[in-house]
Amino acid sequence: MEGDCSDRRRAGASLKAERTEQANLSCSQAIPFADSTFSHVFTNFGVQLFPDPDLAVSGTFSPLASLLSLTLYPESSRVLRSGGTLGFTSWTSPGWLPLVQRADPSYVPPSLFTSTWATPSALSSSLASLGFHSILVTEKRFKTKHARAKEWVERMGMTVPLYAGEVGQKVRELLEKEQGMGEITLEWVAWVVTAIKA
Repeated sequence: MEGDCSDRRRAGASLKAERTEQANLSCSQAIPFADSTFSHVFTNFGVQLFPDPDLAVSGTFSPLASLLSLTLYPESSRVLRSGGTLGFTSWTSPGWLPLVQRADPSYVPPSLFTSTWATPSALSSSLASLGFHSILVTEKRFKTKHARAKEWVERMGMTVPLYAGEVGQKVRELLEKEQGMGEITLEWVAWVVTAIKA
């Protein structure tokens, strides 16, 4: 299932689906299954790809509430059985973000990574207000290793356009200055969230 329903993302998902025994390519905002079909619904780092994550809900600005109520919640909750588990992961600090912020101080990161809702208490409160219970929010920190800064920046430039230009060059220079010309290490931080549907 894709959060980003653009043709480009659908094409990539179609290639993945062809390699599996059974797959259903669909948009997360229009899941083609009946109500209460699944015991589990999980989105792995997909919330960043949902369209319009920063829409206001009830006249107040709440990225998580809008995200859950406008994308994840209606469809995921609809296809999730009562007593079923909703799970999702979301970056709070992807490994590339601090580097870009240092390379380009004018860069404004997506609110998904900086808003005050991205705390365990705010996540729990938002999910509870949407009718979930037994909510568990866990921060996960991990490090990734990459052969060299040059190759990593080039790969990132294919998926994060910001890395394809001057900012990418500055990031590469930062990494090489701080970590040398060989292997580099990046730290990533994410939330892993689970909740039970009432």
